Amino acid sequence: MKVYPVFEKENRNKIEMILQATNKRNYVLWLVGTQTGYRVSDIVGLRVKDVKGTAITLIEQKTGKERSVKINKKLRAALKDYTKTMKDNDYLFPSRLGGGNRHICIRRVQQIIKKVAELCGIEENICSHSMRKTYAFMMYKITGSLALVMEALNHSKESITIRYLCLSHLMINDATDAMADY
Repeated sequence: MKVYPVFEKENRNKIEMILQATNKRNYVLWLVGTQTGYRVSDIVGLRVKDVKGTAITLIEQKTGKERSVKINKKLRAALKDYTKTMKDNDYLFPSRLGGGNRHICIRRVQQIIKKVAELCGIEENICSHSMRKTYAFMMYKITGSLALVMEALNHSKESITIRYLCLSHLMINDATDAMADY
């Protein structure tokens, strides 16, 4: 099943409000995903020390490429508040299951994102990978540059980025809505 970004700002705001009100860890997890575009497999392994500077730099598990993303002011504020009682070597997103210092599993992130999207009434298939796709979509909407999004995501081909953004889905839906007034 195809996975989509969260297209509407209103829905992104709803997700953030629900997560912020119910679980600080999950709220910061959502922000890291949507404000950096890292894959969930890279996000879950982050430690507090990894987010102390001005950027998050890591070697992507999938590509083996280094990628560095600036921590913007929204993410910086959330991280500062969230990590104030944590130690540098703690996982940024600890698991609540099992003892010791373990990070949240990817399957749990999937459940969290899917559940909050359902609570918001989002019809598209939203999952943990939607965080990365939402980052890409927002970057495209802000810059209008497919090349920039492609570079930010470390994609090797423009065709991958075009498919990734799900723009055809959005354009078809918008055209279908416009037909009512045509």
